[in-house]
Amino acid sequence: MYMGARSDNRGYLQIEANAIPQEFGLVGVRHKSTILDSDSIQQPKTPLDFAEAGSRQEYEIVGGIDLNGDKQLKNNEICTNFSPRVLVITQADYIVSYGILNAYKWI
Repeated sequence: MYMGARSDNRGYLQIEANAIPQEFGLVGVRHKSTILDSDSIQQPKTPLDFAEAGSRQEYEIVGGIDLNGDKQLKNNEICTNFSPRVLVITQADYIVSYGILNAYKWI
């Protein structure tokens, strides 16, 4: 999945997930082995706001159980990886790509 960052080049997601019991479920965004943002599952959607999105960086949506009760997802607490992964592009890259596609849309 491709996602364009806003002008501040941060990634924003709304994750729709369920966990039973809900108070132990966490969702997060991970880049390589670093979890950039995580939060307890909220209904209907959990908002995530993660670190500056470098151009064409791939992020992974992960879910897990809060084993130590600190409300932060750790790598050892991850139970599942959601697909597809998210490829974030900066707003500048989006605008350039949009312009190129728009210019050739009649071909």
